Amino acid sequence: MILFQKIPLENEKIIFSNKGYWYENQFGYVKFFKNIKNGIPGITLLTEQNLYFYIWEVRSERYIQILNIPYEYFTLVELKKNGNSRLLVIQAKDKKPHSFSFDVGLVVAKKRTEEAFEFLNRKFEALKQPEIDFSESN
Repeated sequence: MILFQKIPLENEKIIFSNKGYWYENQFGYVKFFKNIKNGIPGITLLTEQNLYFYIWEVRSERYIQILNIPYEYFTLVELKKNGNSRLLVIQAKDKKPHSFSFDVGLVVAKKRTEEAFEFLNRKFEALKQPEIDFSESN
């Protein structure tokens, strides 16, 4: 049985899913391990419109959603690199940063993180409002 089949996501097709960690209020890598926070283990899901993060609740034996950010609320999407390691970083309109790592082994995690970044960056760029040119044209 596929692990992700237990996630109660209705009316949205999952485009990307991977187990890993969510680092709430952390913008990429922390220098010199100052103020480093432990990541929250769980599942990151990407659909056509939203980023979700789910954790496993042992007592109820089911996944529960603890994060949902619609792409239209993104103000930043970045890929942070440190050697072979990669972190996906997003920031929403509330100015809170969120970092995500994917846990499948070094080489695969690097590739999966880059795939997630490319998908989210395309969504982010497509949703940006076009700049309005207020200059007068003669």
